[in-house]
Amino acid sequence: ELSICFAHDETAVKKHCANILKCADMIRDLNYKILKIGKSCNLQTELVDLTGLIDRCTDTFKDLFEISHVLVEKQYNVSSVSIRCNAFGLEQVFNNLITNALDAMADAAFKQISITVTRHPDAEMVSVWITDTGSGISDEVLPRIFLPNFTTKHNGNGLGLAICKHIVELHKGDIEIISRQGFGASFGIHLPLEIVS
Repeated sequence: ELSICFAHDETAVKKHCANILKCADMIRDLNYKILKIGKSCNLQTELVDLTGLIDRCTDTFKDLFEISHVLVEKQYNVSSVSIRCNAFGLEQVFNNLITNALDAMADAAFKQISITVTRHPDAEMVSVWITDTGSGISDEVLPRIFLPNFTTKHNGNGLGLAICKHIVELHKGDIEIISRQGFGASFGIHLPLEIVS
């Protein structure tokens, strides 16, 4: 596929490849900071627009979405949501979940990532659901998915989801997963609200 595309538009492919390599370098350089946040007990927080933060995350992956033929669907069921958070830490949570979704859909015939933001009607909480159409997670793996050093990837270190869980909990939130092997996966991040307008 890439060779055909390259023959038709060499400049576009070079641009996509350059952006992908840039993202890889960025993720590598951020590893230390992510681990530092994961170990921290006192987060430096600020008031952040949640949907704007999610938009920044998806913009980071836009070239990879295009070259991988991934459809991204976002549904924000709130007009504006502000949360008090460590923006860098929460951004890495979303980036990690998007990266995992892309990995899970590597062999999928139809590739779609759906991101939904919903406010809880009976609590001052907001939920972000990230759903993919990938291979899903088996019943045997599911209970261990957030354990440190547990991974099903050949090149994984087993820290990504464990750190995500810890960062979300440092924000007094919770993370859950709904999945069935062969039917994709949905990760839900539930966070306390600061202001809704």
